Amino acid sequence: TRLIAPFDGLVTSGDLSQSIGSSVARGDALLSVAPAGEYRGALKVDERRVSDIRPGQPGSLLVTALPDAAFPITVRKITPVAEYGNGATSFRVEATLDTPAPGLQPGMDGVAKVDVDEKRLIAVWTRPLVNWARIWAWRWLGLE
Repeated sequence: TRLIAPFDGLVTSGDLSQSIGSSVARGDALLSVAPAGEYRGALKVDERRVSDIRPGQPGSLLVTALPDAAFPITVRKITPVAEYGNGATSFRVEATLDTPAPGLQPGMDGVAKVDVDEKRLIAVWTRPLVNWARIWAWRWLGLE
């Protein structure tokens, strides 16, 4: 069998030589292909901070393998599905690179910062306490 992708890209996962002789069910992924030169970052945003994120917001990406260069990104999409891992609930946010980035490869890990609105420092520090008080008041006192 010959498989042809509808675009030029790089195979990022899948090894068909390990599947020789085994059966494959309909819908099973055989290979994953990333478009050449079109990188999309998957950001994990904490559930308490996802309300600050909006499509179109700029940010920067620092990749662990390339710590000397920060790449500009733009938030494109926020998925409405929560993911649980490492003791925290997060949402997947997709971002694209604004400029071509030499040296990037699919699967690289790093840290991204997204520019959100400006707030007073006291508001940033007390936000968790205020949110806890709101939930406590709603739960025990019936206040909103």
